[in-house]
Amino acid sequence: MQKKARRNFFTAYPDVISENITDDHEFIVLACDGIWDVLSNQEVVDFVRERLAEHRDPQTSLAQAYYKLAESLCRALLCRFLKKSPQKFCMICEELLTRCLAPDAQMGGVGCDNMTVVIVGLLQKQSFEHLVSKCARPSRADQKKEEVTSDEDTRQPVEKEKTPASELEEEEEAPPAEFTA
Repeated sequence: MQKKARRNFFTAYPDVISENITDDHEFIVLACDGIWDVLSNQEVVDFVRERLAEHRDPQTSLAQAYYKLAESLCRALLCRFLKKSPQKFCMICEELLTRCLAPDAQMGGVGCDNMTVVIVGLLQKQSFEHLVSKCARPSRADQKKEEVTSDEDTRQPVEKEKTPASELEEEEEAPPAEFTA
């Protein structure tokens, strides 16, 4: 179930949703409003899936200077038994935070709020590489969208019954008087 993002302030009554995790679930993104003010739920999901699907080494990230710090923070948050995944998730979190930052902090507003994000990979007794390959394929939601689009694209125009030319001549109306000479 997907809830629309809305502006909520502090409350003692949080929204709580229980979901059964299925094989279709790939990860959970826990983030504060600093992220959700900038990107929609689907934009964040697409962002994470695209980066999980990429086969690049976290060491080649443009932000190598921050990588060591992000890596140490992520290692504290994520299980150590996951081989490559903590590095990959740290890199994706870093890129997501960078994506959400305002280009000019002087402007204030969107992209200037505090930002926190944690990505939890749902391996479900599979390897991290399995999750990566799963994210490289279109999600079921994307497949359903493609099916709807392809159904619309393959629809053939309905042919009208062909009328003999003699009947067409009889049905033609004379042009309006203002157009005749």
